[in-house]
Amino acid sequence: MTVAKPVCPGLCTACGQCAQRCPAGAVALALRGPEIDHLCVACGTCIENCPEEALAWPAEGSEG
Repeated sequence: MTVAKPVCPGLCTACGQCAQRCPAGAVALALRGPEIDHLCVACGTCIENCPEEALAWPAEGSEG
């Protein structure tokens, strides 16, 4: 399953919106930004709620 990935961890301000709004509880904040685990259901809620646009779907053909 494809999961969202941090596109630019430097953009992450650790606001926690991605973790707070994830309905699957798949997002945790780490020192380098959000980490998304196997619980991800690929709903896109984390991407839609990131005010810094630090998350995105992986590019087609990339790992993830």
